[in-house]
Amino acid sequence: MKFAITEKLESLKGYKKCAALFFLGALLALSLPPFYLFPALFVFTPFLLILDGATSKKQAFLTGWWCGFGFFTAGLYWIANALLIDLMKFAWLVPFAALGLPALLATSTGFAALFTYMIPKAGWRNVLIFSCFWVIAELARGYLYIGGFPWNLIGYSWDFSDYFIQIASITGVWGLGLVAVIFGATPYVFFRPGRRIIPVALILATIIAILIFGWVRLENAMVWGRKIQVNLIQADIPQKFKWDPSERKNNFLAHLELTSYTNKYLPDNLIVWPESAVSFLLEEQPQLRRAIADVMPEGSYLATGGLRMEGESEKNYKFWNSFFLLDDEGSIIGVYDKSHLVPFGEYVPFRKFLPFVDSVAGSGGDFSKGEGPKTIVLPNGVKIGALICYEIIFPHRVVETASRPDTIINVTNDAWYGTSTGPYQHFEAARLRAVEEGIPVVRAANSGISGTIDRYGRVIAKLGLNKKGNLQSEIVLANSADGRTDTIFSRAGLTVILLIISILGFFAIFSCKKP
Repeated sequence: MKFAITEKLESLKGYKKCAALFFLGALLALSLPPFYLFPALFVFTPFLLILDGATSKKQAFLTGWWCGFGFFTAGLYWIANALLIDLMKFAWLVPFAALGLPALLATSTGFAALFTYMIPKAGWRNVLIFSCFWVIAELARGYLYIGGFPWNLIGYSWDFSDYFIQIASITGVWGLGLVAVIFGATPYVFFRPGRRIIPVALILATIIAILIFGWVRLENAMVWGRKIQVNLIQADIPQKFKWDPSERKNNFLAHLELTSYTNKYLPDNLIVWPESAVSFLLEEQPQLRRAIADVMPEGSYLATGGLRMEGESEKNYKFWNSFFLLDDEGSIIGVYDKSHLVPFGEYVPFRKFLPFVDSVAGSGGDFSKGEGPKTIVLPNGVKIGALICYEIIFPHRVVETASRPDTIINVTNDAWYGTSTGPYQHFEAARLRAVEEGIPVVRAANSGISGTIDRYGRVIAKLGLNKKGNLQSEIVLANSADGRTDTIFSRAGLTVILLIISILGFFAIFSCKKP
């Protein structure tokens, strides 16, 4: 039985097909934070129907590419906002950020469609095969594309539910993505001959089982153990003033003023300033450290983002985007250098092969790369895992495995992206890392969304976008109560999701031929 809509979608050609696929991809982006337009996941159904109409490998690849192009253009438009800070200098780069990056990332969805086309199956088998290839494409994008770029992962569409995301403690966000694609593509089986009720019943049963698992996990959540007070400083400094030499002193004073509101009578105060809160070289400015110590309560510690430099002349200077920990006397007791740098933001790939780069990005060179995730132990025994900016978006690459921290501190500056979806998506990524690792996350943003998140991904306290303040909260340290708070995902990494994909793919390809 052929449906009119099926025939129409399969017969789309030319610009109409490209436009339809681009629109479907853009609509799919609305399933992500902060919109959570959940029905948008059903975009996968018409996409598969259009893919069925492909008559060559090239058509199949382009079907996936056009849909991905719409998805990433709508989902990552906010990246171009960073170039608008200095429009006169960077306006010409806006098309490359707004369209060039989505065009590159869309090759991943293109390959997912191509490989699905190359394994022709009908009905629910096609749903499983495509879902597996979609997640494989996300994995490839997260680890291989421009150093890894796991943004716009479809698994974040479940972040509206504290219960549902608990399965990430086993599969990571990738497992959530697999369920999202299968769920969104399930109506496809009604447009094809074969079994319909059984696959629909199985996916619904799976979703119910995941919700039950999440409910049981949260009902038995660890809420006891050693607690510490945290004070998140969000100064909400506009990006155009952030690195203005004439504003550096005022910016520093703004953080000092907010810090002075810290409750001096609470034990174990941990004060957190955001990324690059100190635009001076903190190690070389003892008077600045003394000024910080003067507003800190006795016995407290302060974490802040700042710059670090080594070298004796301009020819051998090296700079790091760093994270510093200070005690209440202004002494630096720990340093972490950012290890996952932002391409074209903190370093320029292939700089020596791009002669125009120095005129745009400057000839002063790139930031140096740190050694990787690091745990810093405070004198009071609390173990801090430091992450700077978008390092928080990389599943299974956020902590030092040999010395797991009690809490992750993520300092960031989302003022680059204005009032857009970017800061919301960044915050939701932090929530998933808390679930995956079983470690609470403390997040301080210059402007963005600051907040504390418990080890189950539940938001304890939050200071919204474009708000200014000293957010005081409390967290339960991960390793303080039962001695083992790591999760299956933190121990096994990608093993579980790759095993699930292998089983589903093998079953779909080699099961009996009856649809």
